[in-house]
Amino acid sequence: MNGMTWNPFHEMEQLLERYSRLTGGSASDGMHDLSVPDWSPCTDIEETPGTYLVQTELAGVRKQDISVCFSGSTLEIRGDKRAEMKQPEGNRRHRNERLFGQFCRSFNLPADADVSAASASFRDGVLTVRIPRTGESVHTETRIEIA
Repeated sequence: MNGMTWNPFHEMEQLLERYSRLTGGSASDGMHDLSVPDWSPCTDIEETPGTYLVQTELAGVRKQDISVCFSGSTLEIRGDKRAEMKQPEGNRRHRNERLFGQFCRSFNLPADADVSAASASFRDGVLTVRIPRTGESVHTETRIEIA
């Protein structure tokens, strides 16, 4: 299962914010936004005696912009969070922390995950994928001899 990935642009933004607080000025005056176009939504994975529960936080993402699919024993969640960048004439944006763009999260599932009986729901900005457990290995293991 994938963990969090390091984002050097986010770390740079944090350093610039600290500098601004210490000096009372802004280190980023005139600089372009350092945010990256892709983002990775937070995901919780829980195992119960009969189910694997995958919950992904997708606030601001429309249901029709989310795709959930399985490829073998891999769960893949894809989507697109569209930017709301319309700004009335005369307004100035002082802070832009929300991330937008396409995302893709993939997770390797244990051998007893029954992907054929999986279900998904989307409520209050949280995607929930339920994958029943069979109690036995569904995926076969193949050993390949090394020549």
